[in-house]
Amino acid sequence: MKPIEKLKDHSMINKKHFIDASDNEVKNIVTKILNKTKYINHMQFINYLYKSVKKLIEFLDKHKISNVYVYKTKNFEIKSNKWIFDYVRYMFKHLKSKITFKLISSDKSYLKKIKNNDIVLFPDDCIYSGSQMRNNIRDFMESYDNLYKEGNKTNKNLIYLYILSPFISSSGIRLMNVNIEKNQKLNYKLIICKHVSIDKYLINKYLTVDEIRKMESYYPNISLDKIKKLSEDRYLSDFSGIFLIYFNHKLADFASTITLFYMGVVPNKHNKKILKSRKPTDVPKLQIIPLINNCDYTKLKINVHKPICPKPPYK
Repeated sequence: MKPIEKLKDHSMINKKHFIDASDNEVKNIVTKILNKTKYINHMQFINYLYKSVKKLIEFLDKHKISNVYVYKTKNFEIKSNKWIFDYVRYMFKHLKSKITFKLISSDKSYLKKIKNNDIVLFPDDCIYSGSQMRNNIRDFMESYDNLYKEGNKTNKNLIYLYILSPFISSSGIRLMNVNIEKNQKLNYKLIICKHVSIDKYLINKYLTVDEIRKMESYYPNISLDKIKKLSEDRYLSDFSGIFLIYFNHKLADFASTITLFYMGVVPNKHNKKILKSRKPTDVPKLQIIPLINNCDYTKLKINVHKPICPKPPYK
């Protein structure tokens, strides 16, 4: 991996054209959403990550820790976790830190190496709801505790669980903390790195309940790539609780942001009718006005589960 990758520009474009094509009843709402949307370019992201890494080094020096265990989840290699970790290692080298990184998984042979006062690192690019990171933390804790249960022993080791993500929501932090408290894991200490709060980009801060409901009516609960209903726990039409932010390296899926909106699917009666019909043959008829530079979804496959543009550099 190159120290700093050169990625395409994915700043926002065509805002006026998109607003003009929207239905009159939502024009003002669409304008508010576009004006409040935060785009993080690649250099901004790297700079924020660098600040987080420097704080991690301070923590390690303060606690005289020389080995850092990095928890490798099932999809670690194909998600942003590995990409972030590669940058972290490069930054440590640049800062002339002599810390040794060791990748581990839930396998017993790896877990046995972790001792009292050790640190387990969980890297990520952005934490929205916190549910994925909560699951990763829980997976590690259960695996590590089971290691002791099998030997009829009690885990008395103090383990630092260090969350390294330059962008995090307060709701995500609460969920991760509840995960620790709920399971009464008193021997685990959760450490949240220096980060930028994404709370200011929560859509509920700018739209009323009625405005959110209006916008939701334009995006039925379907997945366009397969024309079927999405999972019950999260709908494509759920605008409440999501964040108006996207990155040069990634557009989050529908669980974290208004993915279909940012893909350029205009909220108007024409598109509303097509989306409600759920006919695969009608999808090419959608009026799409690209909002993200170099991401023309009139020519790309629309997949709200795994947006393909901006194209994540780790895929």
